[in-house]
Amino acid sequence: MGSVDAVFGQAPSGMNLSESQAHKITGAISAMLALSIIVVSLRIYSRLVVKRVGLGLDDWTIIVAQILVVGLSAATILAEDSGVGKHIWAGTMDDVVQLQRNLWAYVFVYIACLVLVKSSIISFYRRIFNMNWALWACLFIVIGWGIGSLITLLVACRPISYFWNRYIDPDGGKCLFDLYSFYIGNAAANVATDGLILMIPMLIVWKLQMQNFQKLLVCGIFFISGVAIVVSIIRISSIISLKTSLDVSWVMGGVYMWSQIEISVAMICACLPTLQPIICMWATNLTSSRETKPSGENSLFQQLSRKKRSTRNRPVNFRPDCDEAMLTCSSVRVEMDTIPKDRDSDLENDTNVMSIKVQREFHMREDSCG
Repeated sequence: MGSVDAVFGQAPSGMNLSESQAHKITGAISAMLALSIIVVSLRIYSRLVVKRVGLGLDDWTIIVAQILVVGLSAATILAEDSGVGKHIWAGTMDDVVQLQRNLWAYVFVYIACLVLVKSSIISFYRRIFNMNWALWACLFIVIGWGIGSLITLLVACRPISYFWNRYIDPDGGKCLFDLYSFYIGNAAANVATDGLILMIPMLIVWKLQMQNFQKLLVCGIFFISGVAIVVSIIRISSIISLKTSLDVSWVMGGVYMWSQIEISVAMICACLPTLQPIICMWATNLTSSRETKPSGENSLFQQLSRKKRSTRNRPVNFRPDCDEAMLTCSSVRVEMDTIPKDRDSDLENDTNVMSIKVQREFHMREDSCG
């Protein structure tokens, strides 16, 4: 086995070989891991406790993905022991081999985790929009991309061990294609599928019988998922550095960190729309603890209700399993209104001054999202 200098050349003059990104990497992935666990836990709490309904397919897939993210975090910490985040010349060739072996396993779990998160998002769309050909096509593309990526990684090098031994034994096997091209192509396909998943609900929502303001509000909720696309693009920029840098372990530190952040952000974005019941519960508790008089003419609820105010109204309770009532395909004319000051008798029976109201005379229109 040759030395690091024999394989990668001499270290650049003036380089501080004791420099390390380990603390930054560990801090970033730990924070994102903790945040994703909290959000996923709130999602489960929302379904089981607040709404008192069972977990759906989208919930189970995100739970499995969260378990895999914990494994990815452990793999990243193990990779730090093999030199990730440190200069390649600060370690040994044994560290290089172990780093590549860790990378091979990491990519497998990383791809599987992405497929689960994307599938969870699509399953959530199915629950609120009903499944149509666009969602089926999107699901087929995501699963096909994941399976294709895993198979490609399996057959990339012959024998498979050549993937991590190619630096110490260049003649011990061969790679069927450039691994760098695989990383870039896979990352680009990942961004493309994210964009596809982001656009589908917006197109569906825009066809619903809703006011433009409500459409923009709902689309804005989904557009938050665009943050994951931004992180994915940043990750691609870190992968590009691999092609021109000999300091592989140092550059891989950024790849590991942004890969972990990307998945955690994607999971958080996937869970945000499902937290509406908890937000509504907190809002209800907050408003019930305040005075029952209107909060002012600039209130968002008042601005919405001012367009069409009911003279005789009553509260509406949505179905227990309808935790995303605003996003369903059934369009019902509803109204959020405050209670007039002179309705003292009604005030005694309804403490939630910002509750959802519906007119006694209303029109219901069912629209198919397909």
